Amino acid sequence: GLPAEARVRLSGMDFNRFAVVHHTFKTPKCGHYTATVATKTAAFYCDDSTITARPDLCDTAWNDAYLSWLSSVT
Repeated sequence: GLPAEARVRLSGMDFNRFAVVHHTFKTPKCGHYTATVATKTAAFYCDDSTITARPDLCDTAWNDAYLSWLSSVT
């Protein structure tokens, strides 16, 4: 998969990723979407109506992201 960092720098500003959407299949029009919400100490994997605590994803939650949500670093 494609690696990604938790911290992102855009237009001279620093941001932290806090959630990503993952897509599985060949095209965006079909397939399966899941999400991961994470901090340095906690991660949650969301798949349909199931949310699972996954602390093992804290370091790799951002890999293979289809979409990312960011918050500014203060």
